[in-house]
Amino acid sequence: MTLPPSGFIYNEHYLYADKQWEVIPSGVIAYTLASGVMQNAPIVITSSGYETTAPEDPWAQIDGSGRWQKRGHGYFTTLPDGSYDTSVKEFTMNPASSGKVEFNQILDEIVYIEYEAWPSGYHMVDTININPILRETDSGFLQITSVGEPTHLSLRATQTILKGDGHHTSQLMATLYDQNLYRLENKKIIFEMLFNLDEYAGPHTDTGYLIPGKLDGEIYGVHPSGFVYETEAYTDKFGQATAQCSTFDHRDGWMVFKAYYAEASGIFDTTEIIAYRWRRGQFILDYSMLDGLDFLDDVAWSASGIPGDEPSD
Repeated sequence: MTLPPSGFIYNEHYLYADKQWEVIPSGVIAYTLASGVMQNAPIVITSSGYETTAPEDPWAQIDGSGRWQKRGHGYFTTLPDGSYDTSVKEFTMNPASSGKVEFNQILDEIVYIEYEAWPSGYHMVDTININPILRETDSGFLQITSVGEPTHLSLRATQTILKGDGHHTSQLMATLYDQNLYRLENKKIIFEMLFNLDEYAGPHTDTGYLIPGKLDGEIYGVHPSGFVYETEAYTDKFGQATAQCSTFDHRDGWMVFKAYYAEASGIFDTTEIIAYRWRRGQFILDYSMLDGLDFLDDVAWSASGIPGDEPSD
């Protein structure tokens, strides 16, 4: 669906509209409506001799000499001397006062005005995010819904196994959703490295550390030993905030990370990363199916060197 530069055209239906109509008396040059109206909303003014449309009808089905034409504020048709041309019927909306209608002449007749009321007649958005997964344009109309408060958070790591060499990193990505799974923008997320979860099997606190995200991440908490264990960042227009995990050199172990919505710590998720390193040492056989007698038989046969003297089972 495309819209002209003015934002609206008159001969179509409008969604989220609360259609109102009022009678404007003669003898006035300006009139304030009972309900506010937006500057680009469809407005129809006709002479009293013309039948008004019903609330369920499309806008602007009446045309002809009884129809008043809407003009931009300050753009009435003028004569060469600069005065308004009263041979044409024109009106405008005063941008400084919601719902104030101004005419280019004093009315000499009663007129009807039909318009979309404010605030119940409009669903305000400052951005439109067309999500193909939700098929928001499948019917030809944009599906615009209200974004709610955060209720879900998902945390993922780009790499779940890292080499403990002090150089390899993994990116942590947190995505924040409302109850309808719409992604939320400009919300503060805290990334935290957990430790001491279990006295014996807990994550190693000296395996790695956090790095703030590249866009708007900042350090949020520093461990007494000097490494960063908490960072913060704000979600982008896709509802995502990031941080990074890096390993220490010659360290290995299990790391657990948590991301949570700063204003409600109960909205969180966790992920795990394993750091490994290669070790070299003496090979020791600590389990064998052979007993001492088998070993002695093998030694005796090897010493004789006579074919056919192999030890029997």
